[in-house]
Amino acid sequence: MISSSAFGQAIVLNQGQTTSGVGLQRGFVKSHVGFDGKKADLGHIASYLIRPEMSYGLTDRVTIDGDASFSGAKYMGSQPHGRLDDASYHSTLQDLHVGVRANWLMRPLFVTPYLRLTVPSHDYQLEGHTATGKGKKELGAGLYVGRDLDPYIPKAYFEMMGSHTWVQRTRIEATSERLNRTNASVELGYYLTPSWTVTTFGTGVRTLGGWNLPRKFNNANEIHEHDRFDKTKDVILGGTVAYSVRGDVSIYAGYFATAWARTAHKLSGPEVGFTWSPQRRQVWLASSRPRPVMFLAQR
Repeated sequence: MISSSAFGQAIVLNQGQTTSGVGLQRGFVKSHVGFDGKKADLGHIASYLIRPEMSYGLTDRVTIDGDASFSGAKYMGSQPHGRLDDASYHSTLQDLHVGVRANWLMRPLFVTPYLRLTVPSHDYQLEGHTATGKGKKELGAGLYVGRDLDPYIPKAYFEMMGSHTWVQRTRIEATSERLNRTNASVELGYYLTPSWTVTTFGTGVRTLGGWNLPRKFNNANEIHEHDRFDKTKDVILGGTVAYSVRGDVSIYAGYFATAWARTAHKLSGPEVGFTWSPQRRQVWLASSRPRPVMFLAQR
């Protein structure tokens, strides 16, 4: 899966304000892509991820974010890599995330640094095509930058994010790797009406350690758990349409697909969700617009 908080963004909440929501993402892996860009048909993977999340305005400049992930996947093919790659779904709680955003600059350009901690919820499955996650503690630090594009493009806005994640060392017997990574994203949005918003977005990840695949494995354990060592690099593009049902509730639907990949899955699928914000935000991006569930954290 790809895994980020739907509320990590340049605009922080007002003091005492809460924002909550739930996102659902379906994913389908049609092929695996090697380090040289060649596609390989090693079977298909169908997956889903459900993510409830909440944010709280600690002050007018500082917001705390938290979420949990519930995921499931099944492998359909002739080359299973683990005991649970048996053509049936295996669902479980995945990782827990908590983060803090602190607004630094405000209007016309919003600049908001953030920190984010990832902790596995329990000792879940680490092997096979249907591995639940990486099973590692992570600390990410990044920066959100965004602004309203008026008067240049009225009713439009952009937001960008850059981050670096430090990952707990991964080991299999004598093999040891630290798979730190960098992430980036950009989003462009346009308000069609006060109720309707369209967005287009792109995300990218570059893993700094790990293995390029395909490769020659030394033993069966490396084969079963190689996904935890992948030197993944990819770019994912997508778009969403959002509708504000009323002042404090919005719903959205979208689609994403892998545009470029190395040592990664060719992934695509739809996403839907809603957000609820009992109090109005600041005037800029004021209507509690929903955020696509882009799940950056565990890519």
